[in-house]
Amino acid sequence: MAVSVVLSAFYTRVATMTHKRDPRPYVGIHKEVLFGCPEWAALSPRAKCLYLLLKAKRNPAKNDGTVKLTYREILKIHYAGLLRQTRINEGFHELEEKDWIKRVDGGGLFGKATFYQLTGKYDEFGMKK
Repeated sequence: MAVSVVLSAFYTRVATMTHKRDPRPYVGIHKEVLFGCPEWAALSPRAKCLYLLLKAKRNPAKNDGTVKLTYREILKIHYAGLLRQTRINEGFHELEEKDWIKRVDGGGLFGKATFYQLTGKYDEFGMKK
């Protein structure tokens, strides 16, 4: 008798539990891109880190998809391979050359930031049409 009461309480609790979404923000990238995309595999580790940082800063609900990621912000994160401006520059150039991002508004001297846009070229990689 006691066992059946416990079991019925357990099943009632399982049936009424709702799974809440994780409130923490995340950066999504498809498994097909990570494991099956030769273009992703060809990127250097610093370019992959920069791409994920750009993707994390992107918020299409607030803007038109352009992202501002300054060298100062990147240097504050202290990622290995992104500790010098020359390495950061190499990563951005690699992403541009391989068509993962495009430069929308050039920055440079006098405190003007560069704006980038993710091309989204590989967002649908591996999906059946």
